[in-house]
Amino acid sequence: MVSPIIPLSLLVFLLSVSLANSASPAQSFLQCLKLNSGRKPSLDSLIYTPSNPSFTTILDTTAQNLRCLVPSAPKPEFIFTPDSDSLVKAAVICSKKHSIHFIVRSGGHDYEGISYVSEIESPFIIIDLVKLRGINVDIKSNTAWVQAGATTGELYYRISEKSSVHGFPAGLYTSLGIGGHITGGAYGGMMRKYGLGVDNVIDAKIVDANGRILDRKAMGEDLFWAIRGGGGGSFGIILWWKLKLVPVPPTVTVFTVTKSLEQGRKPSLDSLIYTPSNPSFTTILDTTAQNLRCLVPSAPKPEFIFTPDSDSLVKAAVICSKKHSIHFIVRSGGHDYEGISYVSEIESPFIIIDLVKLRGINVDIKSNTAWVQAGATTGELYYRISEKSSVHGFPAGLYTSLGIGGHITGGAYGGMMRKYGLGVDNVIDAKIVDANGRILDRKAMGEDLFWAIRGGGGGSFGIILWWKLKLVPVPPTVTVFTVTKSLEQGATKILHRWQEVAPYIDENLFIRVIIETSRAANKTHRTVTTSYNALFLGRASKLLQIMKKSFPELGLTRKDCLETSWIKSVLYLAGFPSGTPPEVLLKGKSTFKNFFKAKSDFVRKPIPEKGLEGLWQRLLLEDSPLMIWNPYGGKMSRFSESDTPFPHRNGTLYKIQYLTVWKKGDKNPAKHIDWIRKLYKYMGPYVSSFPREAYVNYRDLDLGENTKYSTTYEKARSWGYSYYKNNFERLVRIKTEVDPQNVFRHEQSIPTRRF
Repeated sequence: MVSPIIPLSLLVFLLSVSLANSASPAQSFLQCLKLNSGRKPSLDSLIYTPSNPSFTTILDTTAQNLRCLVPSAPKPEFIFTPDSDSLVKAAVICSKKHSIHFIVRSGGHDYEGISYVSEIESPFIIIDLVKLRGINVDIKSNTAWVQAGATTGELYYRISEKSSVHGFPAGLYTSLGIGGHITGGAYGGMMRKYGLGVDNVIDAKIVDANGRILDRKAMGEDLFWAIRGGGGGSFGIILWWKLKLVPVPPTVTVFTVTKSLEQGRKPSLDSLIYTPSNPSFTTILDTTAQNLRCLVPSAPKPEFIFTPDSDSLVKAAVICSKKHSIHFIVRSGGHDYEGISYVSEIESPFIIIDLVKLRGINVDIKSNTAWVQAGATTGELYYRISEKSSVHGFPAGLYTSLGIGGHITGGAYGGMMRKYGLGVDNVIDAKIVDANGRILDRKAMGEDLFWAIRGGGGGSFGIILWWKLKLVPVPPTVTVFTVTKSLEQGATKILHRWQEVAPYIDENLFIRVIIETSRAANKTHRTVTTSYNALFLGRASKLLQIMKKSFPELGLTRKDCLETSWIKSVLYLAGFPSGTPPEVLLKGKSTFKNFFKAKSDFVRKPIPEKGLEGLWQRLLLEDSPLMIWNPYGGKMSRFSESDTPFPHRNGTLYKIQYLTVWKKGDKNPAKHIDWIRKLYKYMGPYVSSFPREAYVNYRDLDLGENTKYSTTYEKARSWGYSYYKNNFERLVRIKTEVDPQNVFRHEQSIPTRRF
């Protein structure tokens, strides 16, 4: 049999057809791409088949929903990652020519994964636009051309590179592929101002079903309308969007507030009430109490402690206590020297309304004011002021754990009182709960009651909720110092001279004296030390000039002086260790928490050296005596005695605070109390008289107290005139008007009186 002869040209043709038919879809697609794109470089690096080690990484990288990537989910024949518009065009042409089903992915955020999984047609390929990420921002025309594979985050960043006052109103998530994102609308955080992303598209470039690259003009308005919100994958492949940028301010504000289901309900009040059976009862009772003498086991304990966390609950507490005849006392910081903000010796049972959770502070530097809740401490107030300004302060207490509510009701003296007066002299408004359970501001309460609460003592006229304070200017740099002189170093003569200088020296300078006992340098005997602890509102050079002229006896040197900021001077004067950060003020912890008894006096003429020597003899008889002398004068002398209930003004040289301190376990605390009473008697001839004045915030029940269930004008006169002088009569009249039933009462509260 003769074999037929096949022409060589036909053999070559048949072989090529056979090879073409046996080529993989990827190979066929690749050959078609080369023909239709005119691309000379190899395209192999743009196609990933399942055998490629990078296939899974490329498939998974931008996919958001891992549910669509489980092993059983269909996988593409290959992934094509074009790096030019012409290759996207070629991909559409070749897919159509070879009947290859394709899906398109720009960012992979499709919630059902249909940009990278096809459940309805197999085999399929993915045209992944991940390499098309061009962004051209033109601030001059307020526009940007953005390729489909770029993310929203990349767009926002490139805009911000060019301008801080331009943005684009699209998605909140920054990994969204801009191509598909805008086809669905593209909402974001500025949509209420500027609409959706699609509302700010002014042109586009797409590849249509015929493989043509069309812009807005070429595609027509119908198709341009459809691609802006009609969803991805239906009308073509987005190549570019031309976007209209929008103006944004240089500064914007953001916030996040979370509420749980439980927070949406009416909150339970159980967590605000602590009974003795509650494990936290003792902790809550003891935490802010300063005088441990008032916390001994034999001291009366409250039926419960109520810690309201809103103004309305304080109001409700007054109404309910009055309705059910429950005696209450109020605590803001727990610094009452006789503990009457947390112990009631004259009426039982009683409860404590503890304002510890009311600590709001709103500082407004523009208006030089601050609203401060009663449970906030002086330290917290000072810190919050310093957060906003290094040249503002407030002239109140030297100790930083004082509750601002009660502190100001007694006057509130501090290191700047000679310059700016007391805290009460810088109060411009307040909010209180009165005896009828009403919340009143200055206008609603009237000027009489507003006068009474600014120095008339706590717990007599209402519960302070807020104070509105006038901030005062402080220099960027202040100076502090402490110079100590013992008896052996001439303390008596220096202190005698201090009495003649401190009330009259430059009002920017406050020099207090802390008097203690200690071992002498040779350690053979005890001695008395006087420490001159000072704040000067200015630099050390100026301070030294003043001291050299007015008080050279102290021998102050530049080495003694520390220049610092006002907020750090607060820490220094409060006794915190050197280097303590100001943030410690937010903890509200007391630097003085002891068993003690205290008294006070005001001095109107210098004590002679002989009187001082007798004082030293008596101090050396006690284990841990302490005296603090605070100078007056300056602005304090420019107020009249009746401007506020605090009367100790013009003519006062300085105030004396006496303390005796003992430790837990002391078997005879009565001896310390007896000692301080004898010392107080000794000082009688050297201090104010008729009346012998006292400071209400250094509460002293030795001056007299109300009897059980009875507050009388006659009995109250004994301490009323010491604390308030002639202002006591006006306080009684106001008390009678605003609280005739004596709802607010304690051991030394202002009484009512029938006139």
